[in-house]
Amino acid sequence: MKRIIITESQKDEILKKYSEADDKLMIYLRRNFPAVEHPEHIQDIMGKYRIMISDKSYPVINNFGYIVKKIDSYIIHEFPDLDDKKRRQTIKKYVKHFEY
Repeated sequence: MKRIIITESQKDEILKKYSEADDKLMIYLRRNFPAVEHPEHIQDIMGKYRIMISDKSYPVINNFGYIVKKIDSYIIHEFPDLDDKKRRQTIKKYVKHFEY
């Protein structure tokens, strides 16, 4: 197995790419799309968290892309001035926090 070695500048570039997050949107996501913890007896199957979207809960594990798309479709009109890339990166960062 080969190892990949990256330089500090490449590392900073990668981190910058994925660290773009809008603070106002992050607050909005926390308030309107709360994460709920599963009971311990089903955490092995369904993961630790589920996210509430429009009064329905979706387990984060194995639904990452679907949840990002669903949230994006709900908030696209709430944040029209926000760049698509930055909006989706912020949603991904929020959902990734609950992936484990």
